[in-house]
Amino acid sequence: MRLKIIEVNFTTKYEWLFKLKDHNDEIYYVMDESFYKKYKIKTPITRQHLDSLEKGQSINAIAREIDNKNIVVQM
Repeated sequence: MRLKIIEVNFTTKYEWLFKLKDHNDEIYYVMDESFYKKYKIKTPITRQHLDSLEKGQSINAIAREIDNKNIVVQM
């Protein structure tokens, strides 16, 4: 699915790095590495993603529901 980055967070204020939305305004998250480790999921974020993604960009992603949140599990 195609998701648009609407917020970026590189602080410890939230456990997510990127907040995204789809064409129906459904919200999705790319979480920090510790979240993915907790659920034994390989993090979809690479150093290249961290260096190149910013608010307003769109990405292709696969997500699933974890803890009642739509979480990106593959990019």
